[in-house]
Amino acid sequence: MENKRHLNSLMKKRLYYRQKSILEILQLFNKKIIKNNFQKYLFLFAQCQEEPVYNFLPSKQGPYSFQAYKDIRFLEESKLIHLDKNYIKLQINKSFFDELKLKDKKILLNLKSKFNGYNEENLLKYIGKKYSYFINQSKTNNKNYLNEEQINSQHILFTIGYEGKSIDLYLNQLINNNIRLLVDVRKNPNSRKYGFSKKVLGQLCSKVGISYQHIHKLGINSDKRKKLETISDYENLFSEYKRTILENNQEILFKIIAKIKYKQRIALTCFEENPNYCHRKQISNEIATLNNNCDFEVQHL
Repeated sequence: MENKRHLNSLMKKRLYYRQKSILEILQLFNKKIIKNNFQKYLFLFAQCQEEPVYNFLPSKQGPYSFQAYKDIRFLEESKLIHLDKNYIKLQINKSFFDELKLKDKKILLNLKSKFNGYNEENLLKYIGKKYSYFINQSKTNNKNYLNEEQINSQHILFTIGYEGKSIDLYLNQLINNNIRLLVDVRKNPNSRKYGFSKKVLGQLCSKVGISYQHIHKLGINSDKRKKLETISDYENLFSEYKRTILENNQEILFKIIAKIKYKQRIALTCFEENPNYCHRKQISNEIATLNNNCDFEVQHL
């Protein structure tokens, strides 16, 4: 009765489709899966989808999703699943199978047919053969397929926005471009989207070998971004930003240039997907103008 009340309460809030997928994978595998194997099953499911419910990062234990981990904890707190020392167990009898897309139903049924009974070693072997990127252990130390000579010869200042991205997809972009330092240029680095508030973003960057730094002085007050409707509005905002914030914080910009000179690959980050509507492009332009002794390029991810 208690679980039913929790479920009814949760249904009013509505579960995300990706969370229903987690519950249905557990349902298909006899309501319990070894904890070390669960994200591997979820990964194999997502790799077959047209629009993956989760993105994954490489790790020593195989593909891993921070967002999936967050959702698993949410479902546990909601008493829909239970985690003990060895297993993730389904705690409810309700099935969400009929609520899934037809293609996803077929993927799940094939997943059970093909991999039911696989132990962790066999799952890793399969993933390693077909998706070697995700079990490349060097990835966890933030090294990709560039060798050190290539890395040292490339002076690049990156910029990246997180709009429309999961935290796992976002971090993968940083890893694949061998970013060593993420510089957050938001005035107020808060976000309702998991993974992008200052504290959590810094923690997750650290887990994948990326340093994190927040420079609030380079941010724009949120009230100045209200009612931006035309290109002219943005041009006026960025013109004022350059005259005030950037000109008053030249010392900070020169410090960023110094780090680029010492071959530290840096990415400036903010929210907007399109850099043309974000002040991070104005910062990268100003850094390029100030730079005299170090040739580098700017890339917007």
